Amino acid sequence: MVSINENRKFVLLLVAVFISLIILTASHLASFFFDLTDTHFLKAVRLINVSCLLFLLTIMALAAVQFKQMRKKAMDVQKAFELSETKYKSMVENIQIGFARSTPGAKGQYIEVNSYLSEMLGYSKAELFQM
Repeated sequence: MVSINENRKFVLLLVAVFISLIILTASHLASFFFDLTDTHFLKAVRLINVSCLLFLLTIMALAAVQFKQMRKKAMDVQKAFELSETKYKSMVENIQIGFARSTPGAKGQYIEVNSYLSEMLGYSKAELFQM
């Protein structure tokens, strides 16, 4: 399962991208409202733009790595679950005692039975499910 800390890291990376986009947009808007002939101002705006773009690229790369790690962990969890389910089904089917799961209550119905139980009771699995 993906931990909360990993989700927080991913969200923080996305927030950083959003903030850098706001700064980038603000610097572009500022160039419309201020004197464009001032070379110091233009250099400052260009420096902000380049810094934000580099920051954006770095954050996006980190987010991609984080997302890939989260996806791999989710796939590992899915594989572990499938293996566990396979082991459980094999155990239930091959155990040498009658095994059944039913819905709760006095009138519960079988939802899972193994072959040994159906042989023991003299009913097929389909017949047991109908009871």
